[in-house]
Amino acid sequence: MLAAVLLLLVQDPRYLFHGDTQSAYLGWEYRLGEQLRAGHWPLIDLHAWASGNAVAEGQWGLFSPLVAGIGLLATTAHNVLVFATAVKAALACVGVLGTFALSRSYGSSAPWPSWRPSRRCSAG
Repeated sequence: MLAAVLLLLVQDPRYLFHGDTQSAYLGWEYRLGEQLRAGHWPLIDLHAWASGNAVAEGQWGLFSPLVAGIGLLATTAHNVLVFATAVKAALACVGVLGTFALSRSYGSSAPWPSWRPSRRCSAG
């Protein structure tokens, strides 16, 4: 999986930094990291542009330790492109390994557990 991600990055270094990553999610995660570093759990943000009720909105992942960790790390990153690419590549690899382990736990024969994870990551 890592080799496939690296091949995509050779063609376009910003491949993993398009769409919602750059326009929404990384900004939200960064804001969450800022708030956590300041000692606040941002359940509502009255200064947000359209809606500041983060709990009702449900898109921030406020109660996810993974999102909180990404947010905290995002506040220390010097280059957001490199940071977002590293996080996405790492999560893709973890997802592939998890899908492989799950396939094997259900008794899949040898070739299938190595095929399914790659299909899962390319499915969106």
